[in-house]
Amino acid sequence: MSVLRRAWGLARWLVVLEIGIWRSLFLWVTRRVSGQGPGVERFSYAKQISPVIGVFIFVSAIELPVVHVLVPWDGVRLVLDVLSVWALLWMIGLLASMRVFPHLMDERELRIRHGTTVDIHVPWASIASVAGRRGSVPSGKAVVVEPTDGPRSPTSR
Repeated sequence: MSVLRRAWGLARWLVVLEIGIWRSLFLWVTRRVSGQGPGVERFSYAKQISPVIGVFIFVSAIELPVVHVLVPWDGVRLVLDVLSVWALLWMIGLLASMRVFPHLMDERELRIRHGTTVDIHVPWASIASVAGRRGSVPSGKAVVVEPTDGPRSPTSR
């Protein structure tokens, strides 16, 4: 039963991710940013990952006509063309998700986001200090919370 529950959870997460990617693509095309409003400051993190995703998009764009020419069977070629177009649009949507879901900050909270998969609301009262760090995090995850000892003050931003 545990295996079925895990499989169902994974399937549900993949469907939510897929919907989020297409929603991000729509928001990017219509030039909207999720969560943006009066008094909200946004901080982009897409600049660091854009070159890597751009390479994948470029390679996928080259793959599409190459596979179309190299595969001699019409049925297989059609399936591969559809999958290649879907993958290309999906990667563009992934890049879009990082652009339309930036980190946000207002007078109430700090909102840490990573595409459509991470959305953490942290009230200022729970934050002792904030510091930026360039480079990769040791765990390879998108967001790492490092607890600190000491008093928490909403004024120490």
